[in-house]
Amino acid sequence: MPNRNSHFAPLGLVLASLALVASMAACDHETGGDADGSVVEVDQSVGVDLAGADLSGPDLACTPEVQSCTDLCGPVRDNCTGETFQCGACGMGLVCDLEAHVCITPKTTCAELMRDCGSTKNSCGQTISCTPFTCTDPTQECDPDSNKCVTCQQVTCEDLGYQCGMAWLGCGPESNKTDCGTCATDKNCNDALHVCEPKTGGTCGGMTPKQMCDAAKTARNVECGIISNGCGGLIDCTTVDAANFKCRTGLTCGGAGVPNRCAPTEPPLECVVAGFNCGTLPSACGGTVNCGTCDTLSGLVCNIAAGSTAGTCGPACDKPMKTCAVDYAGMCGKQLDNNCWPKLDCNCASGVCSTSASGVTGTCGAVQMCSMYTDGGVGKPCSNGASTAFPKGDGTNLTCPCANAGGAPGQEVCTGINGTTQAGSCCQRTACSGNNATVVDACTGTTLNCCTGGQIADTMGKCCTPIANPCEAAANSGKYQTGITDGCGHLVNGTGVCDCSRYGQDNPTAGPGNACCAKPACAAGVCTGTVTSACSGNSVTCTAGNCGGGVCNGGVCCNPNVCPAGQYVANFVQGCGLPNKTCTCTGGKIPPKNGGGTIIDGTCCNLPSCPGNTCTTSTLQATCDPTASGTVMCGNTCTASNKCCVGNACNTKATCGSSCGTNLADNCGGNTLQCPCTNPATCSSGTPGTAGTCNCPTPTCTPGSCANATNACGGNVACPCTGPGQVCGSGNTCCVPKTCADLPAGWQCGSVANACQGTNISCGCNPGNKPNAVCNTTSHLCECTPKKCCKDTGGSPPSCLGPGAYGPGLSNDDGCGNTGTCSS
Repeated sequence: MPNRNSHFAPLGLVLASLALVASMAACDHETGGDADGSVVEVDQSVGVDLAGADLSGPDLACTPEVQSCTDLCGPVRDNCTGETFQCGACGMGLVCDLEAHVCITPKTTCAELMRDCGSTKNSCGQTISCTPFTCTDPTQECDPDSNKCVTCQQVTCEDLGYQCGMAWLGCGPESNKTDCGTCATDKNCNDALHVCEPKTGGTCGGMTPKQMCDAAKTARNVECGIISNGCGGLIDCTTVDAANFKCRTGLTCGGAGVPNRCAPTEPPLECVVAGFNCGTLPSACGGTVNCGTCDTLSGLVCNIAAGSTAGTCGPACDKPMKTCAVDYAGMCGKQLDNNCWPKLDCNCASGVCSTSASGVTGTCGAVQMCSMYTDGGVGKPCSNGASTAFPKGDGTNLTCPCANAGGAPGQEVCTGINGTTQAGSCCQRTACSGNNATVVDACTGTTLNCCTGGQIADTMGKCCTPIANPCEAAANSGKYQTGITDGCGHLVNGTGVCDCSRYGQDNPTAGPGNACCAKPACAAGVCTGTVTSACSGNSVTCTAGNCGGGVCNGGVCCNPNVCPAGQYVANFVQGCGLPNKTCTCTGGKIPPKNGGGTIIDGTCCNLPSCPGNTCTTSTLQATCDPTASGTVMCGNTCTASNKCCVGNACNTKATCGSSCGTNLADNCGGNTLQCPCTNPATCSSGTPGTAGTCNCPTPTCTPGSCANATNACGGNVACPCTGPGQVCGSGNTCCVPKTCADLPAGWQCGSVANACQGTNISCGCNPGNKPNAVCNTTSHLCECTPKKCCKDTGGSPPSCLGPGAYGPGLSNDDGCGNTGTCSS
């Protein structure tokens, strides 16, 4: 049978310990030990994952298995020589599989690990909980080895050593509880451990929690954690006396699987793989992992340089720092080696670095723009994403769209994408023409719908405006019609029939073109016979259904008498030929009784309602029934796990919520609630009993960068650009974008490269009083061809100028700012 209780440790500090404490209690019961209710230690262990390490000894008569770390990662043990090779960590985004000792993409979720329930460890050695944590089927339990829901072993309270209380035995959700019985009158049920403990002894015998913990330390070497008080409750010794019962840094309570004992904390898996015992590492599963601190009292520091000593404690660095000007002259790069000092960033004085990979040196060069490869015109190269056809010059690639990109007809799309470079050519989409309802796009091969404004395609393939409600048109309204169309050649309803049912009427026997007929109906109050319509020939039979809520009595509708609401009547007269009946009480109400227990006619009454969330028992009597049948017994309703009795009041136990602090009020008469913050957040309150809030370090923006700054708590803040005219450009770098004012000297129009944002700015001609001006793409000058007088061209307005004065602002304008007069 799976060990359910060790598997479900993450459910809570106390729940993690139940199996061990219960089994200890059961063992004590069997051997006769601790029968006086003395202190029982509670396990707080989580367990240690040895990550598949081979602990077998060396084989002295064998050939060495491992010669080098080539293609291997992590600590690799040679079972022949007994030597362990530290082959190091994997590249960015990968993690070491400690069974095969190869680098793999990390599996971080239960779904990726093919786990369905409980808690497990991901590829980075982090403990995660699956959703749902327990099995939803009450006939299944979570197997801690496979993390799959399997058929329950159907254990009993006795199997787990449970003696009392409502306990979850491991099958189905935690709400699926079993009654394990009650204790004798001289004992209390320890609701957390489900064992019966004497009502005397322990704290009940006059010992304080501090004295109880000290006694457990002397008798059983208890060092930390939770113990039983011996008479139905629990004591957290770490909270009661942190000075003597809190594990020192680097140790955890129950870390080696021994309850209430301090043991070394299990190092993070990724630190073990990299051979780090100090400093931090970026985790392949996100964020960073802390590999520990060095003993500063011994003068040790954490070496952070690349090499075999990286991430290990040792003497302080005695090597000189490197400089970009000397050690990396003519080179650039991020996080370059700096001996044993923090990594060095060497930036370019101008341009960009040819690589963005961490720890790799590159050279400085100019930033390449899309305009250096294509102008995005029809038939020119393009891409829908970063493409190797358009290198930017810093190791990354540009996205170069078409100049008139868009999804509408007439605009351009990038087609013919090459699978190697992810680049294609710009294609101009086919536009709608004439009155055609559809057109095939030559670029994509898709069919475009050209009809707009509610138009549809007619039977000839042209756009057509259909008639609204053709069956309701003036010539058709109120009539039965056939062969009716929507005005675009389509028969309405698919058949062309305008049926009278649209008016709730019948079709006439006279045929199409005649008025619709009213449906035949029975006269009011008549419930026998047949009525036939002379217009449609349809008939209707008059039945009791014509009486609504009444009955048919002798062919006439009759409404019987209705029982008076809320009254009990033994012999009620209905009338309408119906027999008398008994009017009973409904809605959970009971009929009245006399003192002798006989039901009598009268008003129905409710049974008394028991009050909710009380800690007392009581007997309530109905006002209309003085007999035992009107009696209600009310018991103690304060039994939920999140409730507690304080006097006769049933209080809800307090939870941490968004607060933090120690010894906070638990709403049950004590100050036992412990609400820690998740590292690196700190609590604003350091006073026991006073609630505070968890605060995280404020993210800090990097000067000149507009990338969001984050802190170790996962918070982030937007970093704005503060320089005059600056915007957030490509690569999250603050820069001043180019405008048309930055065109080269002598240019009036054209395209200017905007290196700031990795785009081109197209600058057309300023029309002013020259609306006909266009840009010469060779000379970059605005050129204007004026209209001529119609008498000279033989044409007619508006393609030429009519007789009379012409100039800017006049209806007669040559488009180039000139003034003059055209003769007739």
